[in-house]
Amino acid sequence: MKKINEKDYHATLKEEQNILFLSGRLRLSGQDAYRPIIELFEQLVALEGDITLDIQNLEFLNSSGIAMFSRFMLSCRKRGTGIITVLGSKEIAWQKKSLTNLQRLLPALVLEIL
Repeated sequence: MKKINEKDYHATLKEEQNILFLSGRLRLSGQDAYRPIIELFEQLVALEGDITLDIQNLEFLNSSGIAMFSRFMLSCRKRGTGIITVLGSKEIAWQKKSLTNLQRLLPALVLEIL
């Protein structure tokens, strides 16, 4: 298990379950600031089998974060990654619109907004 615990956000990669949890408020400045999270995304994609991204507790994501998610989806499409499930929350307004847009980049994306 790999963790990032910062003041405003938390990220946990559970390799044994092929799942990455993101929570809190991601409002980092630019892609360099997102590098630790991008590395977790890369490790998630490298795992065997289907993967899950659980962002049900991610309250805020800025435009740099949306760009990071978009690049992640494009990377998965390019690599031919297995089934990718994104778990979101209907209680968090930005998620439905933004997550639906990610399906345009990766049509095979399984989106579950709970």
